[in-house]
Amino acid sequence: MAQPQRLPATLALATRFQTLPLLMILLVLGGVVRVALAWRDIDALDALFFPDDTYLSLTIARNIARGLGSTFDGVVATNGYQPLYVWLAVPLYWLFPNDQVLPINFALTLLAIASLGTAVCIFRIVQHLHSSWHAAIACVIWLFDSALTRHALNGLETSLALLGIAATSLWYISRIRGREQIALRDVVVLGMVAGVTVLARVDQVILLAALALDMLLDHRTRRRLVEIGLVGGIVVLLNLPWMLFGMSIGAGPLPESGAAVRMLAMAQATSPQYFISALIVWLSLLLSAPLSSGALVCAVLLVVIVRRFRGQPNHWLWESMQRLRPLRFAGIFALLFSAAYLLYIPAYWFFDRYAQPVAFFALVASAVFLPAPGVLSTQARRWFVGVTTVFLAFEVARGATLLVAQPAPDNYLGIGRWVNANLAGHTVGALQSGAIGYWGEGITVVNLDGVVDGNALAARRSGDLAGYMRQRGVEYVVEWSPTFGKPGDGDLSGVTYIAPIPNVQSWGSQWHVFSFTP
Repeated sequence: MAQPQRLPATLALATRFQTLPLLMILLVLGGVVRVALAWRDIDALDALFFPDDTYLSLTIARNIARGLGSTFDGVVATNGYQPLYVWLAVPLYWLFPNDQVLPINFALTLLAIASLGTAVCIFRIVQHLHSSWHAAIACVIWLFDSALTRHALNGLETSLALLGIAATSLWYISRIRGREQIALRDVVVLGMVAGVTVLARVDQVILLAALALDMLLDHRTRRRLVEIGLVGGIVVLLNLPWMLFGMSIGAGPLPESGAAVRMLAMAQATSPQYFISALIVWLSLLLSAPLSSGALVCAVLLVVIVRRFRGQPNHWLWESMQRLRPLRFAGIFALLFSAAYLLYIPAYWFFDRYAQPVAFFALVASAVFLPAPGVLSTQARRWFVGVTTVFLAFEVARGATLLVAQPAPDNYLGIGRWVNANLAGHTVGALQSGAIGYWGEGITVVNLDGVVDGNALAARRSGDLAGYMRQRGVEYVVEWSPTFGKPGDGDLSGVTYIAPIPNVQSWGSQWHVFSFTP
């Protein structure tokens, strides 16, 4: 791997910093921004960051703290959530049992801290594969990119899962990959970190499969198979209690939310065009979240084209490709992960969140692929460093605007407040029920899309959603469409449209209220 021969003045200044102080400066600056965002007022937080699923998870955490068990509505047991985040949120509702906002602020602070841990791992990975300067570039993008910040503080498990992915990857690259003899302790630690990562988000079993395949491609030996089996056994052992709980309530070993989302997605996936559209959405997100990944790819292409035009060799491309070899497992993961969501759960409306692990690896790979400034000519080096500096400054400024942004209400807090104010004392059903359940006081809220209610999911599958609504005593339904239900839900003639809900919308769609007559 070629080392920079001579650094320009801007880089020479950066190299005077030792690695730890440089990393600490980035973490302090990024931490101040993210923690400050975590303590913005609830209206801003909802409008900027929260999907309805945020409130589903937090409501379940609150019910566990209240002694109502793993339920959304206090009645029906569910495993329709990613457990690690919900478990960590439970103590917040023990500490603040009568406060709806403070637990959210502290939960977001926890997620902000987790995102800083991911930044440390990113720095270490890129530094290990390239240089501290390139590691700083990746770290700045991770901490300040506005799209990444929105997902880091979305009130869900995303930040915890990404921390697990980053920690697993760092340990694998630095302690496992490429070694013929692997210490038993290192194998055990890999299994433990991977196991916690799967608890953070179950789809990270795909990362485990990618690691196993990568290990086998390097050394196809009996010893390697035993090591892979040990890692897998530890992951299963750590997740076994959660899997057994799901089976005990009839939901199965995987979260029932996945089955509900898949059913909704496959009901729409009636032609090849749907899957093609989903693929386009997925790829576009990888180039825009973070925006930096697409920009770095364009920068590399620009350098190649300019050097080619001037008749200069691009030997650095080979060096860059060699640096990417330790990330082969990330490429395997990206292919398997993308195929799983595009073909099995093509719920494109969630792709911006689902694609975050692939976006994480895209950022790391693009930073590692960037040329070392020393291999460029003096003029090209100046342009490269100057453009990179300007771009990073733009990223920081763009991310910092979230501190003062005042978006119009267009999310889920509004419908939660309206139902609480107008339907108190009633039983309300909703397909998107998270915010309604979280903010409702003295209201029974029934989840009807089956994400956190296996009985509702079973009713929809059998075409008898109305029967389940009668069983639960639903009186009113709220929905962000003037029609309620899907064709497979069965006879919903008992649902009668009442009126649009004034000045309440989510994602540009106005909410409506219906009555239900059994």
